[in-house]
Amino acid sequence: MAKLVVVAGIVVSAIVGCSTQSKSQAQTQKKAAALATPAAPPLPMHTITVTFNYDFSKTPVCEKKVVKNCVRTFLVYDVTDGATKKKYLFTIPAADNAKGVQQVSYTAQNVVIASGMRTLAVTASDFQGVQSDPAAAQTTITVNP
Repeated sequence: MAKLVVVAGIVVSAIVGCSTQSKSQAQTQKKAAALATPAAPPLPMHTITVTFNYDFSKTPVCEKKVVKNCVRTFLVYDVTDGATKKKYLFTIPAADNAKGVQQVSYTAQNVVIASGMRTLAVTASDFQGVQSDPAAAQTTITVNP
């Protein structure tokens, strides 16, 4: 089991742009890559616990009346190969009615991740899918085979 402890105030105002690639383009590229790449052995599954502090006074939880500049979920990525090649691992829901600095803790089961030293990042995301900078909250872990 790998444990991630990230202590950071993830600030949604430090956002990155979203992709404009169409769904059909992405599917075509995935199919082409699958045909060109020999099948790799399956990666082992792991349990990962993520714990970090988040300041909801700077960027509140999304609600019916608040859908912009808010936090709906936190996304966890493997960014070992760089932020541009980040691999999505799992989503953490934001707690309803969270206020001020709150500790967020979540355990994900059956996470597919390569063994060895891995760098993980947590981003905050709103209803439109706009995310905070993955470099704002990162840590390095060792994943056992």
